[in-house]
This record gives sequence, structure tokens and C-alpha cells, in this order.
Amino acid sequence: MNIPFDHELMIDNEKKGLKLVNGDKIYYTVSDLASSGLIKYQEELRYTQNDWKGGHGFYNFSEYDTDKYFEGSGIDTTVTGELFLGPKVNEVKEDDDTYLDSPVVKFRWFDTIQRLLCSTTGKAYRYGIGPIYEAYTEPFTSTHNFTGADWAAQTFTPTTTHTVTSVAIKVYKWGTGDLNTITVGIYATNAGKPTGAALASGTIDGDTFVDGASYPEGNWETITLGAGTELTASTMYAIVVSAASADATKYVQWCSDSSSPSYSGGTAVTSPDSGSNWTIVPGTDRLFREYSSTTTSTWSAATTTLAGITDLIEYNGIMYAGMGTSTKYYYSADGNTWTQTDLDDGYANGFLVTRSAD
Repeated sequence: MNIPFDHELMIDNEKKGLKLVNGDKIYYTVSDLASSGLIKYQEELRYTQNDWKGGHGFYNFSEYDTDKYFEGSGIDTTVTGELFLGPKVNEVKEDDDTYLDSPVVKFRWFDTIQRLLCSTTGKAYRYGIGPIYEAYTEPFTSTHNFTGADWAAQTFTPTTTHTVTSVAIKVYKWGTGDLNTITVGIYATNAGKPTGAALASGTIDGDTFVDGASYPEGNWETITLGAGTELTASTMYAIVVSAASADATKYVQWCSDSSSPSYSGGTAVTSPDSGSNWTIVPGTDRLFREYSSTTTSTWSAATTTLAGITDLIEYNGIMYAGMGTSTKYYYSADGNTWTQTDLDDGYANGFLVTRSAD
């Protein structure tokens, strides 16, 4: 029986057709499409993958029997000598090249930090560190405006050593007139305050920021920091923002959280004299994201040990972890540091998010 080719290759200027299977035999053959007599090329493969149960890829030929299985890479087959081109299975370990402490019981995507989380019976993990490393993105409950010599900053503490190459801040402009250049830099800290010269810096045109009168929720603006600078795990740094042309009639508002800030790696800081002196603003975090061009494909255990997670759910930018028959649950803004909260009269075995309390 003559069947269309499963693959088409362009070799030099000549098209070649490839078949995965001929009858009940597996083989590859290269032939000229023109001389094959086939005018039309079959765009889709002749089989569909219906089932991987038991480690076997089932194929369904419309013109052949449907009682055969083909093996995937490294998977046994029920038919000797036949092959199914299945997905590649990669082994993923912790960042120290060891296996997770126990089998995974729950996966959950954390949209705020753009990372996959998982939990075992003994720990919580974050996968694929980067491109976002440190971040505090919600909630937005207050703002801080900075003009001229009035600089604003947010300190942060990376949990993983990496090179920061860009940052994003949630801001909007206010007033009339040109803001011109906004400068953003990464600084070392001393006693929780920025110190020394910028380790890396970049600029952005403040006149491109959204207008607060029309967009009071602000917008995320990303600033590239050139080659960047290496940040050391567990060491505090500062994101410092200044607007030299800003004044009382035109300025930048940095969206912040002064209601219930939960970022544990730093806090808001201000300077009235272009960075000569700094004052820590307790109870406030500015919204930021810190990026690196390098990523990893491993699991990293959370700094806070969470044993016995039964459910994970994200709500308003915060990830919540239920602990089953315990009267406590945990919440986290970064998936790494978790804060415990006790329930008054029950257990948090699972969560349900609804559109309205009604």
C-alpha cells in the first residue's frame, strides 16, 4: 500500500521523503518526492499519540491495525524491534546535584515570580531559578514620589548567587513637563542603606512612563544594567532610582506597599540629598523585579522548611500553602521565605479561590 511520507527534508535543492513505518516494519528510506508519484505532501504524521499509560506510546493508523505499541526513549515495548519517537525524559535534581528529599506530592505554577513550585513530604522547592530572581510585586497600597535630589531605593537580598542584568520597577509619572532621564543602579549596602558607587546602572526615558492621571495602577518599566554585576547569595543590595529633571510640578511615583509588606529581604529607603544620606522607611516595600540573563534548570529548596504541604494556591500575587491536619498555614511572596499564620478553628487542607465572596 502506498502511503504519504511522514517527514520531508530539503537536501541541497532536492526534496526527500521519509517514512517512519512501512506495514509492520520500522525503517527509514530516503527517496525523491517527484519520482515517488506523490503530488500532495501529508502535512501531519499518520499516527496520533493516544496513551502513554504503562510507559508505552500508542499509535493510531487510520489505514492499519491499532493493536501495536511503539517504545519511547528508554521505555520497553510490547513489540520487539519497533520504535516510537517519544518525548525525551530529563532527570532533574536539586541545585547541589542531589535528589529531592522525598517524592513530589504537589506542583504549582507561581505566576508572580514566573517559577514552578513543588512540595514533597518534607520541603518546598522552586524550579529553574531565573530570569526573575528577587521580586516584590503585590499589593500596591501606596506610592513614593521622588524629585531631583530626592532619591528612592529598595533593598533586597538574593537567595542565589547570580549576575543581575536588569531590573523592573512599577511606576507612573505625574504632573506636566519633561522628566527626561531616569537613572537606576545596583548598590552595595551598609547597615541596610545604599553605600559607595553603583555596581551597575542603566537609564530610561521617564517621559515614556504612563501618566498616573490615566493609569493610576502604574506600569512595569524595565531598565537594562549593561553587563550587570554579580550578586552574592544572602548579601543585601539596593535598587536606587533617581530623576534629575523632576521637580514639584513633574515627578515619578514608585508604587509601594505600606499596608502589609511581606518582603523579608529588604525595605524601602529614601535620600533627600542625592544619596549622601539615607533613611530606612520601616513598614514599606517598593514593587520591584530583579532579573538575570542566566538561568538554572534545577530545584532549589526554600529557605523556610515546610513539611507536610497538602495544597498550594496563588491569590493576589501571594502563594499560600495548606498544611493538612495542622492549624497553621503559610504564605510567601517569593516561594522561598514563608510566613506562618495560625487558623482559629480548623485545618487548612486545601484552598478554593472564587471570583466573589458572594
